[in-house]
Amino acid sequence: MWRGISYPFRRGVSNLPEVSEDANKVRESISQILRTRRGERLMQPEFGSDLWSLVFENMGEATIALGVYEINRSLSLWEPRIRLTNVTGREVGENQIEFYIEYILQGSVVSQTELFDRSVMP
Repeated sequence: MWRGISYPFRRGVSNLPEVSEDANKVRESISQILRTRRGERLMQPEFGSDLWSLVFENMGEATIALGVYEINRSLSLWEPRIRLTNVTGREVGENQIEFYIEYILQGSVVSQTELFDRSVMP
């Protein structure tokens, strides 16, 4: 269904870019959307998310709620191949939040869940 160059960029066979397909491609796209700061792309200044603005915020329910809101906003706007069913966040350890993103791929009935936390942000 979906096919494209992997993210993050990797070399594959014969030094050509590695290719991702289907659910893996969508998973990589979700990561790319959430890791890209809004305003970072000159030709698409609205692309990405504002999750980075929460990195130095105080921990608590308000910060988790802002993160959940931003994930919902960003993915609803930029990833048409999924239908979000649930986004939740929880505090784990000191100064770390994990977000669980549950979605259904377009043309599928199977729900998938992705974990997004600060440790995956470069």
